[in-house]
Amino acid sequence: MRIRTFLKNKILNHDLLDYKKIQSGYFQSVFIKDTEEVALISGRFLSAIFLHGSQLAICIIFLVSTNFHLTFILLFFFSLHFLYNRILNFPIHTSHKNLYQYSGKMSAKVIDYFNNFKSLKILQGKKFHATVNNSFFKSKNFELKAKILNALQNPSRLFIDNVLIISVIGVIFYFILNKILNVETAILFVFFSKYSSGPVSGLATSLLWGKAITGAYQRVKSILNYSSKIKNGKRNDLKFDRCIEFKNVCFDYGESVLLKNISFVIQKNSHNLI
Repeated sequence: MRIRTFLKNKILNHDLLDYKKIQSGYFQSVFIKDTEEVALISGRFLSAIFLHGSQLAICIIFLVSTNFHLTFILLFFFSLHFLYNRILNFPIHTSHKNLYQYSGKMSAKVIDYFNNFKSLKILQGKKFHATVNNSFFKSKNFELKAKILNALQNPSRLFIDNVLIISVIGVIFYFILNKILNVETAILFVFFSKYSSGPVSGLATSLLWGKAITGAYQRVKSILNYSSKIKNGKRNDLKFDRCIEFKNVCFDYGESVLLKNISFVIQKNSHNLI
């Protein structure tokens, strides 16, 4: 609510010349969709970081207290697992970012399309029809790529998790055979090793998920950082009895000079058109 309140004030303070350069649908898309995504950072993202981070910390503390050398080997495997998640999530992050940015542009076009429905109906806006259809086609391609990558990530992560557990079990068997660990401790070690693979994967995913909404944040930030080029002056309320006389008045808006050395008189209680 606070973000949308700030956005509303900033959008309404846009200079008319700057406002006309941007699709009105763009502001609506940022106001409705982007603010919703940015607001999730304070909830889902931070809670995921805290949850997975605390779970991983508890696992590491237990594993270190059990056997430091085995924990060091396990952390090496986990670092490879974390690196794999970062590599895997990079194309996912890129595809989602492209999809999100383009869907925002597409939403702006669709909103403009419906807002100008009457004009398009009168003018037979076939060109605009084609533009919107082309936006749908491009959005479909971005969405398909993102869906395919999402479908592939779970099986690949499951495979890596199993490889990790098999590697850990192999190392633990070596420690048992050399009488460095007893069987009971080894079983607990395997359990916590398997349990900690979830927080490692979740932490890597959460960090990249946080980056995935940077596009939405940048669009919100660009509006919040907008500063008007036109400065408002002070207005004095004038009281008069007979008339107001203007002498050599000049007025420009941006680079457009509208009035130059204009002189005229306005009588009280009269209607004048400039």
